[in-house]
Amino acid sequence: MEHSSVLPRVLVFLVMAFPQVSAVTHSLQYFYTGVTPGINFPEFTAVGQVDGGQFVYYDSNIRGMIGKTEWIQKISVEDPDYWNSETQNLQNSQEIFKDNVATAIFFFFFRLFPSGVATANHLSPPIPIFCILNPCTH
Repeated sequence: MEHSSVLPRVLVFLVMAFPQVSAVTHSLQYFYTGVTPGINFPEFTAVGQVDGGQFVYYDSNIRGMIGKTEWIQKISVEDPDYWNSETQNLQNSQEIFKDNVATAIFFFFFRLFPSGVATANHLSPPIPIFCILNPCTH
């Protein structure tokens, strides 16, 4: 299930959970963050927010989506497969995000250094820039 198919259900759930809310604009946002592995922080995190308040969390260490509010934790009553499908979506997004970042870094440095090798001049011996993509030892 894609985020686009889940969005209407989440919005309907929000309306049902907060019937006293009048015609007010709300926002639903997902933030993805990726970092290089090995820095004692999850390689990939995703945070979902409604009106600036976090309601779900996922990271590459736990590999599962966690509801952060009482109202979203109750969604499994309406949709028992919600957490499994959202976790699967985010695991797929994690792999795509990782590949896209690696591709962007590769092409960025390839344009800067057409020879294919860039080195940090102040280091001895020179360290190739592709260590950013695949952690390596010096």
